[in-house]
Amino acid sequence: MRHQHILLIGGRGHEVPKAAALGVRHSMVQIPERANEEQAAAAARYAVLDHRDPDELLPVVRDRHDTDPFDAVLSFTEYGLEPASRVAIDLGVPGVIRTVCTLRPGQELGALLSSDSRQGYVLCAGDSTEDAVAKAEAARDLVRVEAVPLAGAPGTAGRP
Repeated sequence: MRHQHILLIGGRGHEVPKAAALGVRHSMVQIPERANEEQAAAAARYAVLDHRDPDELLPVVRDRHDTDPFDAVLSFTEYGLEPASRVAIDLGVPGVIRTVCTLRPGQELGALLSSDSRQGYVLCAGDSTEDAVAKAEAARDLVRVEAVPLAGAPGTAGRP
C-alpha cells in the first residue's frame, strides 16, 4: 500500500510537525526568504522557488507529481492558497479550490486573531454529512487561519 503524499505550498514552519503527526509523507515548495533546513530535512522532496509565479511553480510540481504522485495539495498561509489551488486543479488532485464562509443574517464571524488562535472555522465537503464531519475532525488540529479585517469593509467600523 502506498502512503499518502501531500504537497505543502509555503508556510512558516508550523506545518512540518503537523504533517509528521498525521503520519503522511509530504513534499514542500517554499519561497527563498522562508526556506530553512528543518523544512528541507523533514520533506520527501523540497523545492525553493517563487511559488507565486505559476510559470516557475507548475513545471516543477508536474515533474515531481509524474515521478512521485501527490494525493493532495495544501497551504496553511494566505499567500499560498492561490498557488495551492492552481496546482490542485492542474494536477487533478484534492486541494484548496475555494474558501467560502457564509453567514445568515444576524450571525457574526468571530475574530480570527492569529495563527496561534484556537478560534477558527473548518469547512469541509463530503459525499455525506458523516464524511464531511470526519474530514473536519481530521483537519481541526492541522488548519490555522490568520485574518486581518480590511479598513472600511462592512462590519469593521473602528478596526485598523
